[in-house]
Amino acid sequence: QERSSEIYKTTLGGIGSEKEIYTTLWKTVEEKVGKMKHWKQAPLHTLNAEVIDGDADNYRRAMIKISKIFDRDKIEAPLKVANEVREEMTTFCKEYTPLLELMCTKGLTARHWQTMSEKTGIKMQYNADATLAQCLEYGLHKHIEKIEETCVNASKEYSLEKAFDAMEEEW
Repeated sequence: QERSSEIYKTTLGGIGSEKEIYTTLWKTVEEKVGKMKHWKQAPLHTLNAEVIDGDADNYRRAMIKISKIFDRDKIEAPLKVANEVREEMTTFCKEYTPLLELMCTKGLTARHWQTMSEKTGIKMQYNADATLAQCLEYGLHKHIEKIEETCVNASKEYSLEKAFDAMEEEW
């Protein structure tokens, strides 16, 4: 009877860890889908690019771990899902987070958008509540080098304006 008890513990333990990996996959994918929707639809000025980059990279790393387990156990369907999510997050980290880091800059004005439009050759309309989805539609992720200086300058100008405002208040 003691031997049977050990076999049951071993079997149930295996089932528990197997269930856990499926649960982790499901919860990670579900969370990622919600966050991606928010990241693409929220106004850029409300987003924190550093936090997004960290979250996206965490999803990517989680899918690497999960896919290794499904690959080892030769479980094809969840392996395919994990690999697709990993690739999606790899692309997001490489192509879209650099764009977010530039475009989430406080202080981007119509003038900066006009400059970016001129530098990229893309006709863009200024929108104070522009989203990542709109930037991707314009194809700005393909023009990081061309818009970087403008975005960095916008950030510096914004910082100077805030510093002047603070000085003015002190006087």
